[in-house]
Amino acid sequence: MKKTFPKIFYRYRSVGKSLGYLLSEIRGELWFSTHEYLNDPFDGLSRILPLEKEIQVPSFNSESENEIQKAIRKAGWAIACFSETSESITMWAHYADFNGVCLGYDSEELKASISRLNEGHKWPFEPKGVFDKVNYVNQMPKEFKDYEEGLFTKIEDWKAEKEWRTAYLFNKFYGISKGREVWLTENCLKEVIFGPKTETHTMFAIFDCLRERAHSISFFILKLNKKISRLSIEPYDLDEYYLHRNGY
Repeated sequence: MKKTFPKIFYRYRSVGKSLGYLLSEIRGELWFSTHEYLNDPFDGLSRILPLEKEIQVPSFNSESENEIQKAIRKAGWAIACFSETSESITMWAHYADFNGVCLGYDSEELKASISRLNEGHKWPFEPKGVFDKVNYVNQMPKEFKDYEEGLFTKIEDWKAEKEWRTAYLFNKFYGISKGREVWLTENCLKEVIFGPKTETHTMFAIFDCLRERAHSISFFILKLNKKISRLSIEPYDLDEYYLHRNGY
């Protein structure tokens, strides 16, 4: 059955210990994590290994193979995760701490950016960018039929996340263990949703970061209606920001 791509993919982000990391992502940096740094220890990513027949690594004479050639032969999978929804109270609490943001990316622009991962790659094998919906299962299979099945399988405890993800086969020659960053095109980011506890200085830093292309991005703020225990997302009035920028 053909999957219907949502128009917008959402990514929940906290301010964390450094606002700089969040601003890097706001500017277009997309981080891919290896399985060691995922919050799900049973994620299918932790059950698969790079397949040399898929990577098409050239053969070297083992006696003459130097350290660089050995490094080139190493590869690893990393993933970046998104959601279909921006109104999950669980995900706001878990990934954005209610004081972070939820970033909305145009799905077509995002796929186009991911497909360009291969461009300009000079190593003997090319990374493969893929994008798909996560399949949730009651119990993880003992083995997967191929790497792609493993990349997009999680246990159903995570089903509420409505996750889509993109996977990247990268070259460990770069010395990266936690993952790798990839830069997206400016047209990818379409929405910024602030949490109900996002501090004013954080919001202004984000506005400053996006000032030159703020006209193409929609800003919202998450509201908590405690009387009916519901979330709502409302447009954010930029007047306060512009008054601040003009010294009022």
